[in-house]
Amino acid sequence: SFGTKVYINGELAGELHVDSNKIQPATDFWIGKSFNTIDRYFLGKMNNFIIYDRILTDDEIQQNYKADLSNYQS
Repeated sequence: SFGTKVYINGELAGELHVDSNKIQPATDFWIGKSFNTIDRYFLGKMNNFIIYDRILTDDEIQQNYKADLSNYQS
């Protein structure tokens, strides 16, 4: 099994633990909409949405957030 963490503005917003035996490698992946056809699309903006091919540590998440935040501060 493995886990997925979601961060919003550098803060952990939620976690999901998944049994890796239930993952389908050919499954579609949606950003801003679920795979369910009756669901609505996300209405809003997303900035710097990144998917990594490895697990980042909590410290790396914080470092990336702070580095990106400094680009917007004067």
